[in-house]
Amino acid sequence: MNNSNRFLSVMSEVPVLVFAGIPVAGSLWPLDSTMVVVLSLLSGFLLVGLTFTGIPIRRRLIIFSALMITSVAFLNWPLKLAFAASQADFEKVAKRLDDGEAIQSPIQIGLFKVAKAEVNRNGVVCFWTDNDPSGATGFVKGDESVGKEFNLWSQCAVASDWQFLSED
Repeated sequence: MNNSNRFLSVMSEVPVLVFAGIPVAGSLWPLDSTMVVVLSLLSGFLLVGLTFTGIPIRRRLIIFSALMITSVAFLNWPLKLAFAASQADFEKVAKRLDDGEAIQSPIQIGLFKVAKAEVNRNGVVCFWTDNDPSGATGFVKGDESVGKEFNLWSQCAVASDWQFLSED
């Protein structure tokens, strides 16, 4: 099969690709739109790489879908990757908060838009990407035990001393 026929074959499987992209897109919601585009392009390059392996298209798409769904569900790598790229910026702003400086919100910190930056009543630095009164979502500075101070719905360690929390 020549390259143009392979391309057409891949394009005919777009619904499967959309299904594979749903978990990736869902994990990217707190990111800046630029990072979403970059991660989407990386996923596309992975799929193109699978295209030229000689494996039948249906199997390639099943492999790609399974890898994407599993990796996002268990590793949450898009969020961790974006935080790793932004961690130095988070540390700088956290130091400013610890020093007593008031941070005007919203603020762009690295690849993330932060709706509210604060030091809570227990002295924990919090960067809320969603400041919903019924339950905030965002990054807090501390190890996994810091989650005890919040009404957690979910918690994900994005670095040794940073957590991504969602409250109820």
